[in-house]
Amino acid sequence: MLIKLADIRTEGIAFVWAFDKKNRALYNLGGLELDSLQASPEMSEIMLMDGVPHQLGAGNAYAVKLMQTAYTDLQLWEGAHDDGATLWLMSQKETTVLKNTNYTVGYTNEHSRKKPGVIPLKWRSEGTKVSDYLWKMHGMFDPTSLILLVNPALQKYVGQTSIVDVSPYDRAVSMNGMAASAWNADKVSLDLDGVNDYLSIADTEFRGAELIGALDTNNRSFTSGIGNWVKQNANDTFASTTGGASGNGGKLTVGASAGATLLKLSDDIKNLVVGRSYHLHLSTKYQTAWNGGYVQFALGGASQRIVLTTSFQELQFDFIAASVNPEIVISSLSAPSSGDILWIDEVSLKESSESNLNLGERIVNANNRDFEQNTVGDWTGTGNHSVSTVADPYEGTYALKIVSSGAGSQAANYASLAATKFTTLVAGKKYTVELWAKRGDAGVNLNVGFGATGQTAAFTNLGSYAKCVFNFTAGANDAGASLRLWTNVSSPSNGMRVDKISITEAQDATIVAWVKKNGNPASADEAICGKWLESDSTFLMSFTNGDDKLSGLFRDTATSVTVTGTTTPITDNAWHLCVMTITRAGNVQLWVDSGVDNGAASAAAVGKLITASAVTMGSDGNSARYFAGKLGACMVKRGVVWSQQEVIDFYNSTKAVYGL
Repeated sequence: MLIKLADIRTEGIAFVWAFDKKNRALYNLGGLELDSLQASPEMSEIMLMDGVPHQLGAGNAYAVKLMQTAYTDLQLWEGAHDDGATLWLMSQKETTVLKNTNYTVGYTNEHSRKKPGVIPLKWRSEGTKVSDYLWKMHGMFDPTSLILLVNPALQKYVGQTSIVDVSPYDRAVSMNGMAASAWNADKVSLDLDGVNDYLSIADTEFRGAELIGALDTNNRSFTSGIGNWVKQNANDTFASTTGGASGNGGKLTVGASAGATLLKLSDDIKNLVVGRSYHLHLSTKYQTAWNGGYVQFALGGASQRIVLTTSFQELQFDFIAASVNPEIVISSLSAPSSGDILWIDEVSLKESSESNLNLGERIVNANNRDFEQNTVGDWTGTGNHSVSTVADPYEGTYALKIVSSGAGSQAANYASLAATKFTTLVAGKKYTVELWAKRGDAGVNLNVGFGATGQTAAFTNLGSYAKCVFNFTAGANDAGASLRLWTNVSSPSNGMRVDKISITEAQDATIVAWVKKNGNPASADEAICGKWLESDSTFLMSFTNGDDKLSGLFRDTATSVTVTGTTTPITDNAWHLCVMTITRAGNVQLWVDSGVDNGAASAAAVGKLITASAVTMGSDGNSARYFAGKLGACMVKRGVVWSQQEVIDFYNSTKAVYGL
């Protein structure tokens, strides 16, 4: 395949993105000035995908002029990039990626902060093979949304013996026992045997860099000490001891006159960014007894609780930072008794996984979500509604009880949590409100909304605890408004019970794969790509057992949506483009080949999707749904829903690779 460097500027829409893997930062350096891309004469054309490596002398220079460049982005880029950075040149026609390069940005006097204009950007190749650093991608895609791209065609050409994620993140991909024989002779695909072959990417690969323990790993693992952890009660002891979740762990033995605050880690943690989503992980248990049953973990202005048992449990908490302060404070709901023992181990703090379809929790105070301190926290009653706690929870010990002396209303009679008590909603973004509710009196229903005039949802059939999910796109009246709950009728005695309240930002997604089934009818479902555990919050694109049609599965822990394709079964032993789009406030949609609508189902009832399970290709990750056939390029984009035209465009721009 011949690449002409001029091609990336002929479509009129072309721009340069720079990705710094070390700092997980992406910079839009600006649009290309028409006909400005230049290279040394011998580099005006490059032949790729023909299996022949092209030798280059190190130091062949490229140059391009950027129009309407954001001066601040250039400043950030100059100050942050390193030799491991990646440059993406994109147009509607194609995308070119240069890796392992050095960059210089040149400024002239007339290109000041006040007058951004045409700024020359230059870079030099450091490799000696074109195939080592210059890769061709098919079609234009936005690196801000692309979170995974596995392209066997690229990797076969550059001589990889293992599978590599060629998105900006270079995530580690496990072949799960697949050998080099899995490469197909066509040089564009992998052979999957339908028995035990599949690819997987651990969820940790989709998170950011570790924020704890850069100076002392004992702050995370307690291998040979307690690092910078500080006990908060003078009579307690805290030490690194055998018996942790993996090797040594941190063992806190409570002494006399203990208080509720137990441990703090203030040093060797990087500051957080307010508004960004983070993931806290640790393992914890009590040894023989623990007064109060719970411990609470607070950091970044947010908090989460976990019920202790005598076995190590994993705390997985995704939250939106409300403060830059990363200090971790561990406390008990009530002061533990002398002799109680608490263990902690495997502590980690990173940015939240980009493979999740919801960001972190926006209600920062744990008690405003679970009421386990037997108080209503910051919830208040207005008009004929009042609030209290009740020992009738969905989970734990207490729930919020809402009673009313008359019918509720969004504007005048309701229970509410002030907007200052959760991260403010932004107009135009999608959100998931999730809670569990149960009526105390017959005929009582629950309404959920924001402010006096924001969007609302109504929930009925609440005779026993039911999961209530409200997916919506925030409007101007939702931004900065309080969260409000109200009943439809008077219920002065037993009212409504509400528990496990959550607000998270929802993310759309598009999953794309070129596949070639082996032509035989499937004896079981065959997974293409997804993040699937039977009891978890996940998504999966697959072929269904019995009819071999493309299908989509999409579920939270309580609600499942299945979409089955409407076209003929795919058993023709031919290449097909399969696309699954997920619109969180709308539908799960399937597409086959050149944009043929292949079925849809509502996704409105599916709640938040935050899970630590792996992303897999060729299996569901549960030793089932193995795919038999050939896997070509596979990618996952978050925050993006392809239109029918975009599916058509991608099909037309890539089908020749698969002989169509």
